[in-house]
Amino acid sequence: MSSCVGTPAGYSFGPQISGSGTSDGSSYVAYCTTGYSSSSSSGTLTCTSGVWVANPVCNMVNCGTPSINTAGYVLGSTSGTNEFGSTYSLTCSSDYVRVSGTDSIITCQSNGAWTDPTGCALSDCGAPAGATGYSLGGVFSTAYEATVDVFCAIGYLGTPPDITCQLSADWTSFTGCSLADCGIPSESDGYTIGSGSSTVYQSTYSISCASGFSGTPEAISCQASGSWSSPFGCYPNCSSAPTQTNYVIAEGSSSYGSSRTVSCGTGYTGSATTIFCGISGAWGTSSGCNPVDCSTPVPSEGYALGPATATTFGSYYSMSCVSGFAGSGTTLECLASGQWTAQTGCILINCENPIASVGYVIATGSTTYGSSLDVMCDAGYTGSPLALTCQLSGSWTSQTGCSANSCTPTSISNSDKAASGSVTGTTGQSVVVACDMGYSGSGTVVCESTGAFSTLSCTANSCTPTSISNSDKAASGSVTGTTGQSVVVICDMGYSGSGTVVCESTGAFSTLACNQDSPSSTACASASIPHSDKASVDSISGTVGQSVVVTCDPGYYGSGSVTCESTGFFYFSNLQSNFCMQLYPGC
Repeated sequence: MSSCVGTPAGYSFGPQISGSGTSDGSSYVAYCTTGYSSSSSSGTLTCTSGVWVANPVCNMVNCGTPSINTAGYVLGSTSGTNEFGSTYSLTCSSDYVRVSGTDSIITCQSNGAWTDPTGCALSDCGAPAGATGYSLGGVFSTAYEATVDVFCAIGYLGTPPDITCQLSADWTSFTGCSLADCGIPSESDGYTIGSGSSTVYQSTYSISCASGFSGTPEAISCQASGSWSSPFGCYPNCSSAPTQTNYVIAEGSSSYGSSRTVSCGTGYTGSATTIFCGISGAWGTSSGCNPVDCSTPVPSEGYALGPATATTFGSYYSMSCVSGFAGSGTTLECLASGQWTAQTGCILINCENPIASVGYVIATGSTTYGSSLDVMCDAGYTGSPLALTCQLSGSWTSQTGCSANSCTPTSISNSDKAASGSVTGTTGQSVVVACDMGYSGSGTVVCESTGAFSTLSCTANSCTPTSISNSDKAASGSVTGTTGQSVVVICDMGYSGSGTVVCESTGAFSTLACNQDSPSSTACASASIPHSDKASVDSISGTVGQSVVVTCDPGYYGSGSVTCESTGFFYFSNLQSNFCMQLYPGC
């Protein structure tokens, strides 16, 4: 037995009428599915010989060829046979544009009608025209559904929506903004409200300064925000008699912005700055004055600084007397002049001028307590003496540290102090000196401050003058001298015994005699005469009484003889005085 398979196109099963399942002969209530239609709202499907047989038949809906009556669209190609589900493509005609996100087709519906065309709109609404109270943002497009930001113009308030380009090529209307209205202004501190013409944007109201305030206020105006501008130009007056410690303020106006000259008060110095009446109704603070500063006082001699409050005007410094001064120091006060009051009340102790001890030299200087005087050792004394200091007792410290110097040891010739270094002593000491026999000058030498002994000489005595016969000292009294001195004596030619005589401590010279020699044995000193036959050295010789002939060389004159005299020398008496001189000099 055969059966039917599946569901025929265009049908849907309802309740089973007869039979079993889908076996041959089975029958079901049948309905046409969407896109199909029949002459009845329902029918039957019966399985006959393995095929479903419908009664009545469901036929596919046919919409027929579409006709586009809506402006802006152009019909294109189809995808089917105008039956249910078939489509036609659409394009936008000239001056229309495709709206983004819309279909570009029409479709055959189950009711036999084509869907309406959508998505094409007029291409441009044109630049939007402004409206009073509104301002536009940037216009980036004027096509369908384009939007433009809208704002309330200055002086208008609200929250306007954006405008949109519609299919009608018109922009949506401007709404949401209204002219700002500030209402009647209320008074504020320091101001009195006058009159005004209106309360809307840019309207003004006159104002004036209230009592106790001064200035030149400007009118207030209604602002775009819907509120009145803040009043300004009136300021509270300042005190008519301002004061400031240590400053002197001149008289003058007390209105805002006025000024007063200022000077420094007593005990203060500097350049005070001008003060001005400020916006808050308070005078500014002057500066530039500082208290006169007397600085730390320098203690005068005999005074010491005690505790102090400060060093500026009106401050005090206590004073006391230092050691060595008597009395009570007064308290100092810093005056407006910048000076301290005088330091008084302390009297200085005085030691008077000191008397120098032997061996000391004291410098001059102050003799008051605590003063020091330099001390030096006097000439002939050495050491490291301490300076003298005037003490509280009114007396000077002791003079110490100088000792007498030792003189350089010496000796005195021809005396009992002739030994080296035998004369010694210190500054001021004396030494007795006795001269030797034959010497005069005995006495005392003193060690002086120079470090040397005073001078003393033992002077040799003069011997009795004498003479020596037959000598160069034959003249009476020609031999003279003092103790210890020697005198050379030369015997005459032909005499022997030449020597030295000495002045002895007895006051007489030692003895010496010149005795005559034998004549034959006395030789004259050798000699020579240039430009002669005796020109050779020592070529003329002989004894007393002998003569030697001398012949001058050719061209020279003065030939003669020379004789050995008792004097021991040759005598040239018989020769020309110039001895063998040239006849014609210069030829």
